[in-house]
Formats: sequence, structure tokens, C-alpha cells
Amino acid sequence: MQFNIIFAMRKLIVILSIVVFLFSCSTTGKVKDLTFYKNGKTEYHIIISEKATDNEIFAAKHLQQAIYKISGAKIPIVNHCRTTHNKEIHIGNTENYNSKKSNKNKTFAVGNGFTVLHKGNSLYFNGKDDVQTMYAVIDFTEKYLKVRHYAKDCSYYPVDSALCLKNFNSYSYSPINTYRNVNSMFVRKDNTLKRLLKLNTTDDMFANGYFVHTILKFVPPQDFFDSHPEYFALINDQRNRRQVCWTNEDVYQLVKENLSEAMITQPDKKVWSVSQEDNDIVCRCSRCQYLIDKHKSDAAPIIYFVNRLAKEFPDKTISTLAYRFSRKCPENISLENNVQIMLCSIECDRNKTIEEQGNVSGTFAYDLTQWGKVTKNIFLWDYECDFDYYLSPFPNLHTLQPNIQFFVKNNAFQHFQQANCDAGHEFSELKNYLIATLLWNPDINFDSTVTEFCENYYGKAGRYIKKYIDDIERIAIENKDLISLDIYGSPVKLKDNLLTKENLDKWMQWFDTAQSAVKQDSIYLIRVKTALLSLQYAVMEIAKTDMYGSDGWFEMTDGKWSVKKDMAQMLEDFHSVTTQIGMSDINEKGLTPEEYYLSTKRMLDADLSANAAFHKKVSADIMPSDLYSDGRLRTLTDGVKGSDDYKLLWLGWWGEDFVLNLDLEQSVKNKTVTISSLNKPASWILHPLSVECETSTDNKNWTSAGKLNADGNNRNNPVIKEFTFKPEGNFRYIRFKIEGTKTLPAWHHCYKEKSWVFLDEIIVK
Repeated sequence: MQFNIIFAMRKLIVILSIVVFLFSCSTTGKVKDLTFYKNGKTEYHIIISEKATDNEIFAAKHLQQAIYKISGAKIPIVNHCRTTHNKEIHIGNTENYNSKKSNKNKTFAVGNGFTVLHKGNSLYFNGKDDVQTMYAVIDFTEKYLKVRHYAKDCSYYPVDSALCLKNFNSYSYSPINTYRNVNSMFVRKDNTLKRLLKLNTTDDMFANGYFVHTILKFVPPQDFFDSHPEYFALINDQRNRRQVCWTNEDVYQLVKENLSEAMITQPDKKVWSVSQEDNDIVCRCSRCQYLIDKHKSDAAPIIYFVNRLAKEFPDKTISTLAYRFSRKCPENISLENNVQIMLCSIECDRNKTIEEQGNVSGTFAYDLTQWGKVTKNIFLWDYECDFDYYLSPFPNLHTLQPNIQFFVKNNAFQHFQQANCDAGHEFSELKNYLIATLLWNPDINFDSTVTEFCENYYGKAGRYIKKYIDDIERIAIENKDLISLDIYGSPVKLKDNLLTKENLDKWMQWFDTAQSAVKQDSIYLIRVKTALLSLQYAVMEIAKTDMYGSDGWFEMTDGKWSVKKDMAQMLEDFHSVTTQIGMSDINEKGLTPEEYYLSTKRMLDADLSANAAFHKKVSADIMPSDLYSDGRLRTLTDGVKGSDDYKLLWLGWWGEDFVLNLDLEQSVKNKTVTISSLNKPASWILHPLSVECETSTDNKNWTSAGKLNADGNNRNNPVIKEFTFKPEGNFRYIRFKIEGTKTLPAWHHCYKEKSWVFLDEIIVK
């Protein structure tokens, strides 16, 4: 409660100071117009200091360009002028401005922000630092010149041949959010866009290599686990190398020493992460458990640990995670002022606002409010996309503004928003722009901002794109009890509510109209086609769940199964657009569009008439997990080859060897036998060590058709590997003996944990 009162008082003081300042400015005389361009000429000069920083130079050029593109007037930039002009625009503390006796040592920044001062015929941009001065210029061009920067390749400048701001009053702004990171490739690749959207990247705050999940960087298990297992988490009387024991004194001393040495190499960096690894392993030794019980949170031992470190390094900030098991704020515990809580909302449903999901014990909203009572140093890590299916329709726009407003209300002023990351991901440009705009000002008119983006980014097609956005958002909102947006959810999960055939057909027709509206403009057309990728992806993924059904990929023609022409064309169009825009990946695991295209083509490569294994019965001595394809063994002979997606059309066995048996129901001869496996190390899936194939005519006497070995290291293996055998003579029965890797190899970050073997289609032809 006391922090909320302090925060409210702080806001009141800032507001009053702005009011007093602006009143004093407005009473110095009649407010004049700002006429940048008139009668084909300009009387203004943009003034920067002889010692202007890169940010101040950028701001000057940005203002010059904005005015030029709007009016045609190119205002000169002067960086060494001692002559006073009648009309000047000052960027930062310039020599001209400071030379005036009345302005000596005077700055106009308010709080952590900036002021844009209109005095006489001149304009002054001044911020708390050069970054805020740059933001002052960018904010001014947006607010008063109506300039917009939607994406790297899309800016908007309204044409005005007589550029004049009537009765322009000075103003100040101090953004409530002090750190604004929309984690996308757009900003990481383009520093200009980063500046124009007033965003940060991790390098702006964190030491290089010390952003998150860092504890094993300080206590490497490969160096210490064998000699000092007590340094690591105790689970069921067994030590686990994937997390440390936070109450072990030697661990603390080791971290302190290694952290101190690391700080010497990056002396200018203030924020250092000392945080848990990305798993749910909690040390249950007696010391850790005592603190957990005392403070009623698994985070308690970690907080004790980082509090001690924070005292050791008072001029630095120690960042730690409140994530998964450590999300709950410990009771009756205080935080050092230089401890940053990196609070993560990974469990939340993205079709509901944070508050809608409840504010009672156990909810994220409750945990945020509790952390907000004990600290104002909250780094809010939020998730705004589907990490396993970047392209999948994900209508969460309606949650963006209320969530950010709720975060701010509870003292979270530092934001790391994980939105769609790159070109081709579902509405990635729109969502990056919206979130950046909201972080700068949480109280924007949201719907008009979306409308404005669509009109300017998609041209004449914008109205149809906005119509689609409104419709899919409406359906999601009206069916919140049925539709959950999971950040790892397949579009297949939404096929019976949001992504029904009726809805998909309707939206595809709207996109046809949108393309027709801009067919003469290649720039707008490729943007519409890029937005369409999301629906195409959903249609293709859903069709994979019933390949031979009415909405699947195949149709019966003249007694034979063949790929539907419209679906085949959709795949080719999809591949063409993803190639044209240079799309980098389909999901967080790094699946490329090219790999997706080839793996989908592989699924369609089905000559069912020649495949003797089609729809034949398979048995196993150890049944596969029912987590994947419901553990149905018929998946191995359903005539569909698995693609890159292990969640679809694959069967998985965890940490074990097993045997598969297939009955072809009749004897065959001179047939090739193939079975395939999957390699997805990030998901703990590795090719088997070996596959042996045996054949029989009577299911009693077996003949080996060979044994094929895979690279047991699995580090650089292909995603899909085919094991092909050529049995001799007649056979009816086939037996596969699968030797799994069983555990993850030494190079894997989860070394010695159990590994998976995933198999797909058996083909005999």
C-alpha cells in the first residue's frame, strides 16, 4: 500500500511541476505560431552543439527529414554557429542557447523525460539525457507533425505545403515505463527503427551474456558436479545438475567471486542476472526447505541469495527471475533496493486479460500485486505470441492495452515483451508497433491506432485487413470460455471453435478481396500476402490431422488418392511468399520455411497403391507415449509421413529400447522396407542409436535384413532420417528392434536426462 501511495505522490509532484512550468512559459507573452515553411522558404535553422552526441545528431536529421518530407522545406543543420538567428530549433544544450545570459545552466527536462519549449520564435528540445532529447524530437514529430514509423519499410508523412503549428504550447513528458523492449528481429536488426519506436534492447540494460538463466554460468556442472554434488539441487535424495542449491555457502562464494571477475570485464554495465535455470527443479535440502516453508514460496532461497549479493555490489543491480516455481512472492521478506525481480507471465491464457484470469492466490495477477507491494524494481517479462507456431492466428490484441495498464498500476515499469519476432509471423509488424506505442503511452486510443496502421500499411486493402482483425478478435472475445490462446498451442486445437472451416473460408474470401484491391501495387500486395500466410498456415496444419478427409490434403480421383490441386497451390504460394520476404523461421526452435516446405512435401509423397503396409496392423512390446498422436500405433501405417512437427503424426518412446511388429496380411517379395525417425534436440528428441529389421513368413522364424546405425551424438544430424532395408526372399511379418539413445549427450544442456525416440511411417513398396 505504501508504495502505491508514494508512486501516486510522485506522479502528482511531476504533474504539478509541469503545470507550473508551462504556466510560467505561457505567461511570458502571447503564444506564437510555429511556421516552419511559407512562401517556398524557411527562416529556421536547426542548432546542435559542437559536441553533439550521435543521438542528438540523429534527432536533428530526423526532424529535418520530417519537415522536408511534409512540406518540401529543408531546414539547415548548424553545429558550430555562434550567430544568433531569429528562428532557431535547438537540439539539446547548444552553445547558442547557453550563451544567452538568461538561459545560463538552465535545463527544462522534467523527471526522467523531456521538455519541448516554445520561447519567442524558437523551439528547444531538452531531455534528462541525450536519449530523452532524441525522444523529445521523435515524440514531437509524431504528436504535432503526425509522422508515423510503422515498420522498417513503412513510414507516413502527411503532406502540408504550409507547415504551421497554430498556438503551439510548450509541453513536457516523462514516460511512465523506463525500459521498453519489444523483443523482435525488427529492432535487433535495425537501430534506426529501435530509436524511432523509442525502444530498448537487452544490451541497453544487461551485461553481455548475463541476461537470464545464468546460475550455471557461475557454477558449471561440468566442472563441479562430480567433485561437489552438494553444490546442486537435492531432489528425492538425488543431486540434480540442472539447478543449484541456493543455500550452500560454497555456491554463494563461488558466484560472488565469478560475478566480481565478470564485472571487471564490463565495468560500464549496471544490471547483472543471477537467476535460476529454465526448469522446475527446486532444491529440497533441509536448509532450502526451511526457507521455503518459512516464507511460503519456492522463491525464498533465491531471494536470500540475491539479497546477499546485492549488498556485496551496492553500485550494481542484481536481477533474478520470478518464473514458474519462483513466481510467488515470499511472505514477510524484504528486498534490497538494487534487486530486480524479473517477473514472468508464461502460464497465462492470452485470450483473457491478466485481471480477467483472477486476482486470488495462485494467479499471476495476485503474484504481481504482491511483488508490487515490496518493490518498484519489477522487470515484467510478458508473452504475446505462439512460440511453437509463430504464424498461427493468435487474436490477442484486445489484451495488450489492459495488461500493460495493469502492469504499470502495480509498479512494473520495465518491460520485456516477446511478440512475434520477424517478417511473416502473424501480424508481426502490427503487434510490434502497437506494443511499442503502448509502452510509450499506455492510454492511447487503441482502436484508432490499429485502424490507422492498417490504412497506411496495407493501403486500399487496409479496410479488409481491419475487418478480418475485428472479426477474429470478436469471436475470440465472445468465446473466452472455449477459446484459450496457449503460447505453445497448435492451430489444430482451435479447429472446432475459432478456426472452423466456415470461419477460415470466410476470411480467405476477404483476403482475396484485399489482394484485388492492391493488385496494381507490389508493395501493398506483398504485405497483404504476408498477412495471409497466417490463414494459409492454419488451413494446411489442420488439413494434416485428417489427410484423407473432406478437409484434408488428398482426394479420390479415378480410384486413386491424389493431392488436391488447391492445397498443392496453397503450399507453393506459401513457399513463394516466405522466400520473397526472407522469413527466417516458423517457430522458436528455428524451423525454417524451406524445411517446413520440404517436410510438408514429404508428407504428400504417398503412393498408397504400392505401399503394402498401408493400414496394416502394428503391435509393440512397449507402447508409445499417449502424449503424441494419442499413442495410436496405426499412426505408423496411416499413409502419411510425419513432417518437422513432432506433435503431429509421430509416435514417441522415452528413454527405452523397444520392438515393433507389422503384419502385412499377405506374403510379399522384392519389397523395400523404410521407417523414419526425428531429430529435435531442443525438445530432447534424438535419432535412435540403431534400427535392426527382421522379416518372417510365419511370425516364428526370423531373418535379419540388416542393422543400421545412426550418429549417436545427434548434434548435426538431419531433422528426419530414413532407415531403409531390402529383405531377401518372401516375407509377411516385419520386426524392428529399436535401440534408443536413452539419455541426452554431454553437449546437451540437459545432459543425462532421458531422451525421446520418435518414429513415423512404415513403408513397404
